[in-house]
Amino acid sequence: ILKNGGIIKTAFSNKKCVGILIAGKYYLFPRLKFFNFYPPDPDSIFISCIYVIPGYRNFGVGKKLLIALEKDLVKSKISSIESVCKRLNDEIDIGDYTNSPIIPLKFLIKNGFYIKHNDILYPLLRLDVSTIVMAQEIFTLKSILKKVNLEKSIKIPIEHFIKKYLSQFLATFISNNKK
Repeated sequence: ILKNGGIIKTAFSNKKCVGILIAGKYYLFPRLKFFNFYPPDPDSIFISCIYVIPGYRNFGVGKKLLIALEKDLVKSKISSIESVCKRLNDEIDIGDYTNSPIIPLKFLIKNGFYIKHNDILYPLLRLDVSTIVMAQEIFTLKSILKKVNLEKSIKIPIEHFIKKYLSQFLATFISNNKK
């Protein structure tokens, strides 16, 4: 996978690998052809699996792997991430579900993904990385504005200032980053 531009993120604890994320362009994962949503967006990065060993689950390992990928994609100006996920239902054994490297639906939804193509068992989910960048810029703008000392004669609430000038700021930011 790495030879063809794939991405592997790993998480370690005490020199032991406790989690892995595997991602890349969709064509690196030939089994995707068997899903109803095929093909995913060719411009997206596709997460094929996130796996955390059982003793390290529910400690944020999967989330940290996902955030590490998101940071790399923001730098690379990749606009979105897609992944197939697995729903828990009566036909799936709970052991098979929890030990599968296919990502649970709840995990992706909790981390900002939305359902792009619905399916009873294996929906396709998407995260627009551009929304992460925009949220970071809004947070940065709020931080900057809180540090600005306005004279007593100017009494503009910070929320009004943000609403008034945020659209101008974002339009400028987006046009500058398209170059």
